[in-house]
Amino acid sequence: MFRCKATARLSRPNESARMLVTHVRNRTYFRWNRKTLQEEVAGHGTEIVREIMVLPEYYAEMMAKGFQPEVVKE
Repeated sequence: MFRCKATARLSRPNESARMLVTHVRNRTYFRWNRKTLQEEVAGHGTEIVREIMVLPEYYAEMMAKGFQPEVVKE
């Protein structure tokens, strides 16, 4: 059993939790190029900053509404 961080309700016994990503940050990945001896951009992506444990019903409701995590600045 666990307490939902969004609704503060207690879960039923043996009910699994869902992790809801609430904040992300944009990230640029670099790699070292041995031929030019410089760093070069390897790709772009996002990293999870914060996620909360919620009930499966709440998670499904938020996904149906089109929930998008907040993008934070670095």
